[in-house]
Amino acid sequence: MQWSIVVWIWCLRLPFVRCIDNWVSMSAETSGALWLQRDIMGNVSIDQVPLVGVDIKKVISVYGEDQRTALLTLSKLLEVGVQALVVNVEYDNDVGRWLIEDCKLSFSDIIGLLHNHILQTEQNMYASQLVLLLKISGLANTTMDFQSLADDLRQSYPYIYSKPNGDTKNKLLSEADSNLEWPTLNDFFYNDQKRLVIAFLDDKSYGDVPGVFESSILHLVTDNSTITCPIGNLDDIIEQTNQSWRFLYSEFQPEHIQHFIRCGYSPIIANNYDLSNISGIVPLIQSAISWPWSDELSIASDNSKSISKSLTDRCASFSYNASTQAGYWKLSNCYERLKVICSSKDQPHMWHLNDSFNQLEASENTYFSSFDSAVCPENYQVGLPKTPMERISLQKYLADVGSPDADFWIDLNSISVKNCWVTGGPLARCAYVTFIPTRSFSRMFYPACVVLLIITLIIILLDLVRIPIQDNRKGWKRIVNTYAKSEIEGVPS
Repeated sequence: MQWSIVVWIWCLRLPFVRCIDNWVSMSAETSGALWLQRDIMGNVSIDQVPLVGVDIKKVISVYGEDQRTALLTLSKLLEVGVQALVVNVEYDNDVGRWLIEDCKLSFSDIIGLLHNHILQTEQNMYASQLVLLLKISGLANTTMDFQSLADDLRQSYPYIYSKPNGDTKNKLLSEADSNLEWPTLNDFFYNDQKRLVIAFLDDKSYGDVPGVFESSILHLVTDNSTITCPIGNLDDIIEQTNQSWRFLYSEFQPEHIQHFIRCGYSPIIANNYDLSNISGIVPLIQSAISWPWSDELSIASDNSKSISKSLTDRCASFSYNASTQAGYWKLSNCYERLKVICSSKDQPHMWHLNDSFNQLEASENTYFSSFDSAVCPENYQVGLPKTPMERISLQKYLADVGSPDADFWIDLNSISVKNCWVTGGPLARCAYVTFIPTRSFSRMFYPACVVLLIITLIIILLDLVRIPIQDNRKGWKRIVNTYAKSEIEGVPS
């Protein structure tokens, strides 16, 4: 995904477009961190991937009948990290089309916007998962043409995910089963080649609409006071993990939204905005999408803090606070000696410390030595809490073993390429940068160095060893003069 928001200055040139300012930009470092969060969740099912969403009615209503600016705002929100949209649609019998409630936009306009965004971000580096939640509005006696709704979706059918039907892998159908087995993010992107999941938000059944799931797949919470966090025990963590598509629809503040996404819920921002405070949605989005990191990596307009402050700050650790029983990723010196968090290869919520706390000094490792085979027990590896639920289970484990405030090595670094964060140990390579090892450069320079050495030796020899004509100049001059005297003047007969 291309993570940038530009300042829009059209007030003078395009009077029909309202000027939108105070939009901040994302640094390249933060963009790399966000790509990382997507990439490390490649083996996580798509229903467990944390998303940030908005109710578009709360956003586009700011612009009234200014459809162009409304669509442009939604496009920019997608670029800055919004991946879920709640859309209130109603059927207009007079025009025979589905429209956005209280707006001049049609539903096909929103689908076209998503379709264009998918095409523009089709490269692996920028691809992101999108979710569209439809809320049907309108009077009970209104005749709704859901075939028209399906027709609006038709242009994006190749990118819309739906449960396979029999042997027809890409056939689209509605599905009311809440126990679906969802594909992993990698399968979703690269095997199924999909980008968009669509579901009804209402509890009602609207029949079979191709490409649209029933609301039974969702676990929607509208009252954040009912959320229990932190979760009490491992069984509760696993039970919540088994709930698919956990969304929290509410109004948020920047200091609170990160708490709820760290508790395993994807926030849907439902704050009321107007022209005076619309830019306030950006800090909310930025705070939510940076949930794994410490405040050191918070996305802000002040980019004075870089992900990689030096060559040694290219490794990440999990920083645990015993008093709050919470932790987050943070930058650490790769040569620092820390304990190592190990995770089970088979059970994502099982963790292990490489030694007990009463032998702290003996069990500390640099990041490089953390990947030695003797560090983690059998069937365990250097761990990394990839999802909010895995993070919760790790915090619970550290609290149970009585961990003090401490930092622990996790499988995350940007050693090979600055600001490109990867997993797989210190030798892992960045997937987005062509990597040429130093040895290859050495092989390229070998022939040139040999030729240069030979030429240098020849020059030295010519300077030190005098050739015969230089050693016997007088003798050569005498021979030349004698030969010149013996020549006969005139033309020979």
